[in-house]
Amino acid sequence: MSQIDKSIAIIMARGGSKRIPQKNIKLLSGKPAIAWVVEACLNSSLFGLVVVSTEDEEIAEIACKFGATRPFVRPESLANDHVATLDVLRHAIMTVGQEYATCCCLYGTSVFATPELLSKGKRLLDSEIAPNAVMCAVEFEHPPQRGFYISDNKCCFVNRKDFSSRTQDLRIIYHDVGLFYWFNTDALMDATKNSLADFDVAPLVIPRGAVVDIDTEEDWAEAEKIFGSKRGKFAL
Repeated sequence: MSQIDKSIAIIMARGGSKRIPQKNIKLLSGKPAIAWVVEACLNSSLFGLVVVSTEDEEIAEIACKFGATRPFVRPESLANDHVATLDVLRHAIMTVGQEYATCCCLYGTSVFATPELLSKGKRLLDSEIAPNAVMCAVEFEHPPQRGFYISDNKCCFVNRKDFSSRTQDLRIIYHDVGLFYWFNTDALMDATKNSLADFDVAPLVIPRGAVVDIDTEEDWAEAEKIFGSKRGKFAL
């Protein structure tokens, strides 16, 4: 595969994490979290360029030490809690150039991404299904149709009809697990697409319990518990 045939990986890793300070470079099984992500991208042989998008110098230094490149400094305006993922991705593509037909978005804590999973996602993007995006999906542990919220100390059912249905009679519903996203670059750069829901998305289904979306200290503890035993060792 020639360089021009390959994709671009964009690892988003801002330095302002509040719930887990500097989570992108926190040690997991002896390495900074982002190191696992960079190495998975490089070992997949899918990418002509592995870019880290960050405003944080320490994160950039560690990512580059493990093989990523930093062709730009992410603007502070794109490094706060309210910036959309698509805006950060589009900034990276516009800065680096659009010669790559496909791109993959990862986070600095996408530690459960493996070369095998990344390859499966790319094959799905290239498949006869012909989506313009791929998202990693996990089945909800409990049917969300039977959920409720609490208001004035009372249970308010999301769907009264489904609440009385048997679990086995309800449609299986999945959720985004925040591992990685593949995009057709032209579709990604379409300014009319304001959220992932605007894309033609194909799911890469991952077994429940095999991956953790790391946002809180509790998530980190769970990731530490299963990382060595389950990373890359489940069947798809």
